[in-house]
Amino acid sequence: MKQVVARVLSNKKLSSGCYVMWLEVPEVALMVKPGQFVMVLCRGEGQTSPLLRRPLSVHRIDGDRLALLYAAVGQGTGWLAGRKTGGQVDVLGPLGNGFTIDAGAKKLLLVGGGAMGIAPMIAFADEAVDKGLEVTVLQGVRNADLLYPQDELPSSVTFEAATEDGSVGRKEFVTGAIAELSPDHDRIYACGPIPMYQAIAGNTLILSSKPTQVCLEQMMACGWGVCYGCTIKTQNGLAKVCQDGPVFDINDVVWDSVVDPRIGRV
Repeated sequence: MKQVVARVLSNKKLSSGCYVMWLEVPEVALMVKPGQFVMVLCRGEGQTSPLLRRPLSVHRIDGDRLALLYAAVGQGTGWLAGRKTGGQVDVLGPLGNGFTIDAGAKKLLLVGGGAMGIAPMIAFADEAVDKGLEVTVLQGVRNADLLYPQDELPSSVTFEAATEDGSVGRKEFVTGAIAELSPDHDRIYACGPIPMYQAIAGNTLILSSKPTQVCLEQMMACGWGVCYGCTIKTQNGLAKVCQDGPVFDINDVVWDSVVDPRIGRV
């Protein structure tokens, strides 16, 4: 873990309220793995608000550069959306534990629930493709305006969309699409809201003994295990999402005890 000042290479709007920011930050980019995250200080020099850093998944990795995908939904990320090329952003990372690929994996289903659930999946798709694996990326959103641009994906990746209004792809919730696609894949990886994980964990048709890793989102004050603000219950006792996760085996988490951080987010 390093605290560094990164240089903004670009910061552009991708879709409704979503931005992708590329940073030159070799101290982090050369160490980070898909599924890990960084804590970003979202205020200017001399400012005191917002006080806490914002946890953001690493979206893409390219040499000494990395990208962050985020939604401008509050004071902190609103400030981030205003950063210009050549500006600076204070970054702490890499943090947490990322996704793992075991030797028996061949066909991966990567699931992004919502516009932001796709954030860590693209870096992971890049890595899996480089390893010669077959990859399907499934994104579930309310409507087509929230979909990740397909031309940003690795060319060999198969993209599937599930929209609640049927504007693109399958007209269904993402959990229904997971159930339909999972038989053709031997590993499942997901990032999204807690209710999605709870639905997957309770559906034996989806899991059917397939190894499933999930990337959790929780409110974090510190990002490295000091404050205990992101503690959850697991089958092996309490765990800190920032330090023991954010990636967990889906069967290790006691899902009824996990609070959705999107409720009341500011």
